[in-house]
Amino acid sequence: CPPDVLTTLALHPTTAVARAACLHAAVPTATLAQVAARTDTSPLVLAAIAQHPRTAPEVLEQLASRPHTEVLRSVARHPACPDAALALLARHTDEELLVGLAQRTALPDKVQATLARSRHTEVLLGLVSNPATTANVLEAVTQRLPIPPDLMWRIAIHPNTSPATLLRLARTDDPALRQVIVSRASVPVQVLGILADDPVPHVQDAAAHRLTDPRMKEELAQVTGWRDDLVLLEKVLGTLDREALEAATRRHEAWGVQADSSDLRRLRAGHEA
Repeated sequence: CPPDVLTTLALHPTTAVARAACLHAAVPTATLAQVAARTDTSPLVLAAIAQHPRTAPEVLEQLASRPHTEVLRSVARHPACPDAALALLARHTDEELLVGLAQRTALPDKVQATLARSRHTEVLLGLVSNPATTANVLEAVTQRLPIPPDLMWRIAIHPNTSPATLLRLARTDDPALRQVIVSRASVPVQVLGILADDPVPHVQDAAAHRLTDPRMKEELAQVTGWRDDLVLLEKVLGTLDREALEAATRRHEAWGVQADSSDLRRLRAGHEA
């Protein structure tokens, strides 16, 4: 379809016709901007413009100030949505819109911080499941009370969670959360030091098992001081007794064969997806 014909159709008074034209791959970007600027354009047509992959960032920013929720949802999902529009959308109250924002692969820190204050659990879930979420925002979410266990577990497994946050989470009274932490791909040696003294045997054994890693031994040897609220360094070094560690390793491996780790696999699969 020729561009001039698409422009004529995009300006057609019939919503279905104008919407179809604005969704057409060959519609000129100038036409999309022209239709978006009109005050009498149907929200359905505006939503189509917000969905078009070639809609310009400045047009998306203009659409972000519209009062129509269906338009704003489409803007929030557009990969070219500019930061100014994202910041404006983050102050909205619509849950579906905010979830769409939280799931974006690139999101400014200030927008993440705004979303972390959301009252919607699904928004927070999208945020803590997003690999791009920063350590500061993850820490902010943990301060929300009450916080569902599933959210806390996803924070515990998130690659950007800071050592300071993991240290605090490792001292909670939730044994399942501590199991998630000790099962992370990377665990700071200070956290393993705490979990090596865990009251739950399989968590304690898993931490002691990981401390057998030569890299962990080297890192532990470089630790010169601990904060007052952590276990003493001498106590952690005591867990490195060879016989005790070999016994802990055997118990850890036996527990790993028998334990039902379906919840942990589900969390990992959901996070990696």
